[in-house]
Amino acid sequence: MKYQTFDHKSYKIHTIKTDRFKTSRIEVFFRQEVIKEKLPTLSFLAGLLSYSSRKYSTNRLLAIEKENLYKCFYNAYFTKVGNVSSMIFSLDFINPDFINEKNYLNNLIKFLFEMILKPNVKNNEFDLTSFENIKMIEIEEESSCDDGGTHNIYKYDVENKVYKRYVNNYEQIDKNTEENLTVKNIIVYSINN
Repeated sequence: MKYQTFDHKSYKIHTIKTDRFKTSRIEVFFRQEVIKEKLPTLSFLAGLLSYSSRKYSTNRLLAIEKENLYKCFYNAYFTKVGNVSSMIFSLDFINPDFINEKNYLNNLIKFLFEMILKPNVKNNEFDLTSFENIKMIEIEEESSCDDGGTHNIYKYDVENKVYKRYVNNYEQIDKNTEENLTVKNIIVYSINN
């Protein structure tokens, strides 16, 4: 196993080369200091960015492209560790050594950055269908957490000796409206906070 880091001032690339696995993974991390008020919006945004893009605007188109890429698995999610929150985009795929296709790896990288950099947005607003579907998924996950699930991020409240939900309670899900999740508002919100 060979580990390398390539430091490019504004970003770093970490590689781990091994011949032990038949699958490979690419992960892209965007990290920042935790801002409690921002957590629900960022969690919701991760859902939107995993659901569709401009080019793959429906589940069907996205599924077809993933099949064309030998059933790669794409996911975007949000996590918090300590005082750092991360938006993570990951792509799992068959090791290119096992695929006899010239541009396989390039096509995977193009697909990943299509999903990250070109969201399904028109007139500075996310696609309404994607938006409503993600909202419904969040509500379903919230209700499953009420039954003992552990999807949400919790913080221990020392004074009351209980864990409090950081993100994705019903009130916070409802605050994710089309108006406050426009691309402009999210970018401004991210930069200012």
